[in-house]
Amino acid sequence: MAAFVICLGRGTAGLTTLLGKTIHGIVTSDRWSAYHGLHLEQRLICWAHLKRDFQKCLGRGGGALPVGQGGLRLVRRMFR
Repeated sequence: MAAFVICLGRGTAGLTTLLGKTIHGIVTSDRWSAYHGLHLEQRLICWAHLKRDFQKCLGRGGGALPVGQGGLRLVRRMFR
């Protein structure tokens, strides 16, 4: 399910408006700071965001290179 709401601000109040005070289940999200209040067991980072992060690691090179390569292998495997 995807849900959207338009709020004046970008704080925790917007998240509460969208999902309610008590969240059941798992939320797949970006890294919007309002999600920091969720327990880690309830939160997954969006795979498209992770893929971009791993791609950036390739561009940085050095010690970030194996992280990017390994991460992109996982992304490919996930979507295969």
